[in-house]
Amino acid sequence: YALRSFDTPFFIALLHQAIQKLPEFLKATGHYRFIEYWEFDQIAEAIQKTIPTVRAYCHKIVDRFKQNPHLRELIVRHKEK
Repeated sequence: YALRSFDTPFFIALLHQAIQKLPEFLKATGHYRFIEYWEFDQIAEAIQKTIPTVRAYCHKIVDRFKQNPHLRELIVRHKEK
């Protein structure tokens, strides 16, 4: 996954904070996808939702991550390299 290139302690800490601020129904998906790097089918099985639902959840999570100024700044800097 694209965020995997940010595997630094600082970025991981930011991700953990951002995931904790998500609504309850998105937290597990956020953790599995962006911390554990699970595939959609693995997440779907774990949270007992369909794969399209997991994809929609991930999209919602990424939208929220983009609203976080610290995460957004890191992503912008990474794209400029």
